Amino acid sequence: MDLVWDEVNRASDQTFPGWRDAEPLYWAVSLAAEVGEFCNAAKKKVEGGPRATGISSATLLEELADVYIYLQKTSEVLGCTREKFAAVVQSKLSKIQGRLAESQRTS
Repeated sequence: MDLVWDEVNRASDQTFPGWRDAEPLYWAVSLAAEVGEFCNAAKKKVEGGPRATGISSATLLEELADVYIYLQKTSEVLGCTREKFAAVVQSKLSKIQGRLAESQRTS
């Protein structure tokens, strides 16, 4: 994941110099738009019919790549390094696993 993080930053620096100076809200809204594009494509695929033409798993993955790019940009603008982000993700996964284990013990 480190290589992907670095590559997103390099590409962003080339295509949008100064992107790190943008307001976090700008990137948060951009992230929401990308999530919306993914969800819209997924909805069309599930519905089937002519609207689903051309929406493959590869198309959905490409939309998820956009989500990742904007998630990373939002994180970076908020001052989060990849190391800190990885630590936060690990912490969150531990909490989820703890809740699941507790739920299984009580059921």
